[in-house]
Amino acid sequence: MKRNANCDKKHRSLWGMALPASSDPRLIAAFLVLLVIFAAAISGFSSVLWLTVGGIGGAFLAQPAWQLLQRIYIFRNNTANARPTAEELRELAYTDDLTGLTNRASFLEKLEALCQSEDSLEFALLFIDLDGFKHVNDVYGHEAGDGLLRHIAQRLKGCNTTGLKLVARLGGDEFTAIIQADKLDATALAAAESLVEAVNEPLVLVGQSLRIGASVGIARYPQDATAPSALLRNADTAMYQAKANGRNSIRLFSRELEEHKRDYFRMVSDLQGAMERSEFQLHYQPKLDLQSGEVLGLEALFRWQHESRGNVPPSRVIPVAEESGLIIPLGEWVLEAACAQLARWRSQFNRPALTVAVNVSLRQLSSGALVDTVRHFLASACLPSDALEIEITETCAASDPEQAARILRVLRNMGVRISLDDFGTGYASLSYLRQLPIDTVKLDRSFISNVHKNARDRAIVAATAQIARQFNINVVAEGIEDPRQIAPLLELGIQCGQGFYFSKPLPAEKIPELLD
Repeated sequence: MKRNANCDKKHRSLWGMALPASSDPRLIAAFLVLLVIFAAAISGFSSVLWLTVGGIGGAFLAQPAWQLLQRIYIFRNNTANARPTAEELRELAYTDDLTGLTNRASFLEKLEALCQSEDSLEFALLFIDLDGFKHVNDVYGHEAGDGLLRHIAQRLKGCNTTGLKLVARLGGDEFTAIIQADKLDATALAAAESLVEAVNEPLVLVGQSLRIGASVGIARYPQDATAPSALLRNADTAMYQAKANGRNSIRLFSRELEEHKRDYFRMVSDLQGAMERSEFQLHYQPKLDLQSGEVLGLEALFRWQHESRGNVPPSRVIPVAEESGLIIPLGEWVLEAACAQLARWRSQFNRPALTVAVNVSLRQLSSGALVDTVRHFLASACLPSDALEIEITETCAASDPEQAARILRVLRNMGVRISLDDFGTGYASLSYLRQLPIDTVKLDRSFISNVHKNARDRAIVAATAQIARQFNINVVAEGIEDPRQIAPLLELGIQCGQGFYFSKPLPAEKIPELLD
């Protein structure tokens, strides 16, 4: 029986009978009990009946029916008609069939026992979530994803670190570990670092060398919680904060994190409401020819005026939208609004060469829908492809340069222009000029601010401009705030720039003053 162990299915089918996910849970539970009883009858061991209605029945019924019956059938064949003991069936029900680790049901039982034990020592619960696992599934398929989970499970289980008492798989790409030791905070952090390092090691699957990361949240008993559910929730909260810090990182739970999580969910709710009420708007910052002062294009920038929060900066909104998945509909709105507005300005001011630049996030780039979304909104606005410029940051490209290159290459072949923002701030800036299909690099403002008075900054700008010309790539100077910066930039061959010296980002109704 072939299956994908790391993904949930909306429907399960067993011997021609469908189990829709939307069915009454009580009916499904009753149906599963009947199936297990039937399996017991045809398999010839009565102990399954007792276990189904006894304490272990819940662990069995927590598994999909097809998975449970398959495992019972395999077990029966492997035991050559011998009657399994209750202990053997318990092990069957409490082991994750994909990885061989302790499964969720067993882990929760052991966690509760630890918390309720009168002589329980302090311990730390580590919540481990893989970074980049969805990408492996999407690009290489679920079989590769299953193989990766098996490899990672064995690495975690075999990790030689002080205090490691238990490793379990909760489900999907989520794992947990229990650490017991003196000096708990230091030991738990050291153990988490060892586990992350184990995950980070490259592995070969489907003929490809793959490398993923892990984000780890740590909650301590009894310091952070005494109830198992609260301890697990707090470790999960810390893990999400670790992801927000840049992924592949570790975070100890604190009460401040709890408040941060509550604020996160309030922000998500506010964002959803704002989209429904159309509260967002775009501001536009012009890019100009430094010699003539002509406006060549405009960068669309997201703005949100909240009724109680006031002006919420993009640096606050984008990370929440990215983590919650709302960046996808939000990004679609930005693309649609920017393309429609550009079409109106092109027609109104007879500016057929005017362009608009839209920033794209990591989540959008990896969603798989970006190309179709861009194509749709360009067609809706009756714009040629070269009217749109897609801007990505070095951080976005660094997450998966190969995937970024594939998607950006498709867009560029359509005629869409590609721009690399904040150029020079990352550790691999120059390599992207070779790897990615880039039309323009935007030099970070940190190099521009002193270009007129600092010889080193001037040398960096000169070298970057020279290399870009070798690749036939345009250069835009960002953050121009002083007129003295313009002359040295022109001398270095940089023809285009933007910054507050020319104009701050403006609402759409103010842009015609710049285009007349």
